[in-house]
Amino acid sequence: MAYKVEWLIPHQVIYCQFIDETNTDEIAEANKEIVGLMDTCPKQRVHVIADTLNLEKAPVKIQQVSQASQSVRHHNSGWYVVVTNNQFF
Repeated sequence: MAYKVEWLIPHQVIYCQFIDETNTDEIAEANKEIVGLMDTCPKQRVHVIADTLNLEKAPVKIQQVSQASQSVRHHNSGWYVVVTNNQFF
């Protein structure tokens, strides 16, 4: 598993870190965990910080990544911040 998902601030901010290499299946798994955490907070917005600073390789097909990233369409989804050193992302 090349990712971890946890509360940074319980019931407010989720921290998701991707490490080394990842694929669309792992992105989908991470998003299921994120959605599971969001579901525990039915009446408030939950923000997500996705840390990709230690990610060396990721899928390049935007459509596949978008399909695997269902948490951004969750009814509790607030800000979604991606931390990256990739200037083209």
